[in-house]
Amino acid sequence: MSDEDNTLDELGQEAPAQVEKTEGTTGIDKQAKGKDVKKDKNIGERLTGVVREYRGEFNKIVWPSREQLLKQTVTVLLTSLIFAVIITGMDTVFGYGLKFIGGLGGLLRKD
Repeated sequence: MSDEDNTLDELGQEAPAQVEKTEGTTGIDKQAKGKDVKKDKNIGERLTGVVREYRGEFNKIVWPSREQLLKQTVTVLLTSLIFAVIITGMDTVFGYGLKFIGGLGGLLRKD
């Protein structure tokens, strides 16, 4: 068997097919875009293409209504406030608890 007939790699799996290159286009560009991409585009044309793609994607965004935005904002603020109160309370209780436990050491110490 010749090397050309062997399409298996070292692990015995089928090797990927070679991508045919055309002039001015790499195999990766052709696979990714699905069409020929010329490398001789100037920076202005490429930048214009990027801006068009950006605007197209930006127009697909679904923005929340004013009511939804207000409702979600109030929910986040109230939830944050509730958690702040809970954490402050726990910190206070644990602080007093540690002071109490530390104070017991002074009471139990013999001079």
